[in-house]
Amino acid sequence: GVFRENEIKFDFFKDSKLEYNSKIEIDYRVFRENIEYNSENSFWENSKNKSDYYELSNFKCFADFESDDLIKLQNKVFLYNIIDWQLYIRNLIKINFPDFKVEKFSTKSTLRYLKVIDNDIMLGFEYEESKMISELKKGKVNLTDYFNLIVVNNTFNSKENSKDYIYKLNENIISLGILGNPFFYPPCFPLSSFSVVELYHYGNYYPNNIQPKQIKNIQKIGEKYILTHCEDYGEKLKKHAYFYMKLLSLSSESYLAYVETSILDTIKN
Repeated sequence: GVFRENEIKFDFFKDSKLEYNSKIEIDYRVFRENIEYNSENSFWENSKNKSDYYELSNFKCFADFESDDLIKLQNKVFLYNIIDWQLYIRNLIKINFPDFKVEKFSTKSTLRYLKVIDNDIMLGFEYEESKMISELKKGKVNLTDYFNLIVVNNTFNSKENSKDYIYKLNENIISLGILGNPFFYPPCFPLSSFSVVELYHYGNYYPNNIQPKQIKNIQKIGEKYILTHCEDYGEKLKKHAYFYMKLLSLSSESYLAYVETSILDTIKN
């Protein structure tokens, strides 16, 4: 991803850049993707992880659509159940970051989760829910690009344009960049990446992966055409979103504690 000046970045240096689609580059991709799938499979062997997941995921990932215009259906992007997906992401945040609550500083487009750390100083994170919804309407599944780590005071104007504090100094809010441990970010494939890897996986799991042509299906029933989606694929997307948020929570716990301690030390000094 793109790191801004206010973010801590840990560089992994490589001797040389692998040539795309060369044997060594494909071998690396197989290795990398197998690690991902092995880890996620191990995660779902835990009975508590499975039971907690099923409590939240009782919804269909995709929405069906009918029309008498076959061409219109053939050109349709993936149709996600946006309201259900929106609530699902909110619930994932709630259970994985319980110390941070939705505050009055949230707006219709941007949700902010904060905790008081010193009188009127709050630490937390935000994300543009409206942008995530916009991407879903385009047929692109995602959690959010990233959660923006912020420090705010009680005089912060919740309608402040993000450009006025992410790229500029602002006395009421400070952006600290990506919510995530710099040594372990992203903690696994972001959901948007996984949605593609699942369809074009190189590794040992390829025979069991969903095939791209199976994702959407159009049937004629009477005078109407019905567009349906592969719910097995939808289930994998929901499970990976859960997996990602759990790893993000665990991997960023020590980093959030470090940031909070640094802020408190700064206030005292």
